Amino acid sequence: MISLDAARELLLADVAPLDRESVALGDAFGRVLAHDVVARFDQPAHPMSAMDGYAVTAADAVAGAQLRLVGEAYAGTPYAGTVAPGQAPPAG
Repeated sequence: MISLDAARELLLADVAPLDRESVALGDAFGRVLAHDVVARFDQPAHPMSAMDGYAVTAADAVAGAQLRLVGEAYAGTPYAGTVAPGQAPPAG
């Protein structure tokens, strides 16, 4: 049996990174990025949902949870309040 470090050296001795190439977005399925992609700006510009719905805390996101509806948020307007445990404001 060989050590982990020796096994790693044997494996890495026979591999090399592939060359980078630019491809059209439609041809990129199944590929791996050569570097991180970072958005230049947030979209949407405010923390809001593109669909009607409700916001909940991670702790309340369980099947069968009964939450109290609080607040209103009209289309295109972010919810101005905060979300406390047991509450579900609309996501607008």
